[in-house]
Amino acid sequence: MRTTLLILLLSITASAPTASDCEGTVTELLDRIEDFPPEMDTGKLAELLKCLYAPAAQYVNEYDSFASEKSLEKIWNETNQNRLRVIKVLAPLTRSDDWLLVQETAAALAYYGYPPSQELLSSYPDGPIKAVLYSILGYKRSYRWAIDQFCRLERQSKPDSSALVAKMTYLNLLYHLAMPASLPFVNSLVDSSQPEMIKARAELIGQRIRSLHPELK
Repeated sequence: MRTTLLILLLSITASAPTASDCEGTVTELLDRIEDFPPEMDTGKLAELLKCLYAPAAQYVNEYDSFASEKSLEKIWNETNQNRLRVIKVLAPLTRSDDWLLVQETAAALAYYGYPPSQELLSSYPDGPIKAVLYSILGYKRSYRWAIDQFCRLERQSKPDSSALVAKMTYLNLLYHLAMPASLPFVNSLVDSSQPEMIKARAELIGQRIRSLHPELK
């Protein structure tokens, strides 16, 4: 069945591909990437790569339901059919001299659950999309990054609704990682003057960490 991979959030990158760029199945997009003429501007190729991980944006929008094991299972099941070909086609692009191309390739590979992409993903622009990709990879070391991003938003003088969505996405990453080292930060949110939504998510994270690490109880 044909699908159209649309960019759901402008926060994916500064320049998002158009709906027409992303039209077609994943197989068709991979065909276009594989047949991309080497003499053409790699910026166009980067736009095609964005299309492969564009669905990650919906998990920023759906931040309330993303804090569950089933959400990652859903992504894994949806990407499973094309995972091996995505890796085969994209992995060689990580050796490109074009750093933007490497960033976009790492993001696409991360969405398809390719662990070696996690180090390259560190250079991808900070934001909620990156948190979703780290969640998919289960990249343990990113828990500190998530806390830093949350605190950075806290320092903004005029937080808005987009900041709240971003904060929830960073907390969702902490939920999926369930790192004991993040427990002091999470506990501090539970006992803070944060919005109830934030406090409830922090409480959920704490419960998950303690359930997975009984020695902390």
